[in-house]
Amino acid sequence: MKYKIIRMYQDDRENKVIKRGLTLKQAQTHCQDPATSGDGWFDGYDKYDPEITIKGLENALGDALDKLAQRDKELAIKVFGVCNCNRTNCEIC
Repeated sequence: MKYKIIRMYQDDRENKVIKRGLTLKQAQTHCQDPATSGDGWFDGYDKYDPEITIKGLENALGDALDKLAQRDKELAIKVFGVCNCNRTNCEIC
């Protein structure tokens, strides 16, 4: 399990993640440092799954769209005898 450091504010500002990928000990050490809190803010930590991040989801979505596009091209060739990509250097056409 990995941990992230979250900067939390007492006013209306949104909390923000400032570090990721830490061990529990690293997160605890960070948050115990007096320099990680101030007037109206402090750093806390929470568990997170590094596989379920925005970037991880973007990468997974990109891979899925690439596979879907590949299947669309293969189907178009099978049905119509030609790829539907309209590119001159297509590796399938």
